[in-house]
Amino acid sequence: MNDVHLFQNHQEISDKGKHRLRIAARFLRQRDFRFDGADFYQQVIKTIAGLDQVSQEHLRGLVDWIEEYEISEREIFGEPTRSRARKRKNNAGRKRALRVGVSDARPE
Repeated sequence: MNDVHLFQNHQEISDKGKHRLRIAARFLRQRDFRFDGADFYQQVIKTIAGLDQVSQEHLRGLVDWIEEYEISEREIFGEPTRSRARKRKNNAGRKRALRVGVSDARPE
């Protein structure tokens, strides 16, 4: 990712940049990289900078693809992927609770 050098001097990262770094981090975690602490974005940037050029280009392609997919999905369905996924997860939990006779009500 040639954009890495743009953020190494601790410039403010745009929301889009943060989103792309979160996507990249998901792929990097699958390769056993870990990102903990308050400086999450800087850790991801540093990790990407340490990859060889081929790996950086491959990761950039994956991030581009995911970003395009999310944009297309929003255009088709009208809401972000995570919101729909959260709704599906919540609905599945409610259905499970109903099958076992547990109330969906939450204690106050």
